[in-house]
Amino acid sequence: MKKLRISIIGAGAWGQALAYTFCQNSHETLLWDKNPHAHLHPCFDNIPNKPKIQKKSQHLFPADILVFVTPSHTAISALENILPYYQEQKAKPAIIIASKGFSPHATDSLFLSENFEKKLFPNALGILSGPSFASEVFDKKPTYVSLATKNQSWGLQAIHELTLPHFDFKLSKDVIGTQISGAMKNLYAIGSGYLKRAEVGDNCIAKYLTLSIEELKDIILSYKASVETLLEPAGIGDLLLTCSSTQSRNFAFGYHLDQENKDKNESLKEGTKLLHALQHIKHTHKLELPIATVICDFLNKKISHNEIIKKITFKSSSNAKAA
Repeated sequence: MKKLRISIIGAGAWGQALAYTFCQNSHETLLWDKNPHAHLHPCFDNIPNKPKIQKKSQHLFPADILVFVTPSHTAISALENILPYYQEQKAKPAIIIASKGFSPHATDSLFLSENFEKKLFPNALGILSGPSFASEVFDKKPTYVSLATKNQSWGLQAIHELTLPHFDFKLSKDVIGTQISGAMKNLYAIGSGYLKRAEVGDNCIAKYLTLSIEELKDIILSYKASVETLLEPAGIGDLLLTCSSTQSRNFAFGYHLDQENKDKNESLKEGTKLLHALQHIKHTHKLELPIATVICDFLNKKISHNEIIKKITFKSSSNAKAA
């Protein structure tokens, strides 16, 4: 196994969980974060090659792989911050985007992969996504994620170098579908948490999740991505995890959501960042997206508690394109 130098941009819980995983394969791992108070998780005390948290972007290089694990709405600014140093490198590192969400600017492509490709022209770019709570990765509990890339030979090699007995990968070609799934499940999780708190019953929540999957399928197909992605870790795996556990920040946000406190910590939840992207998708592809629209309308205070319950629980499975 080749020893890699991996630089991770974003030293939050998920960034550190990935660093912890890579270190267990003896890869030289470095973390970067602008937060001056960022510190290593206690689990790193048990490994000999624990990473350092750097504050200067130039210290990310040289590297074999750059992993972006910032919130999706800050990923482009993080990219621009390291761009001058990336361009100086003769041997350009591969890029892995582990941020889940769409690009924050409607004038750009919705997809982080396309924005990164325009600026970096990397030889290899992958999307890392799937059901993966950081706390369980630190506990070495079995985790199964997707790595989607157009460069399948690099993807196979990366998986060979990064896999552990408790951390496994599914290789995918569907870069776009993987990103759609990773972004949209955050919004659906808010609705799922809200319905759980409203005690509508498990049957109703199952209906809601079924309709959400149908809606997600429509979005994936509208971008000519692969519907098979729904059957992979980044699809149904991540949706079920995020929409059913209080460990999910978006599910927990929805669970505690009501008209009085719904603005509390809203800026921290990925699902609330999808409003502009949803409008773009609906307009561009003439999709109705009734489930996602209801959740967004409630977040924007356009409908009441009673209306959201009625619209979600009695919504038919009509996700057809508008005429």
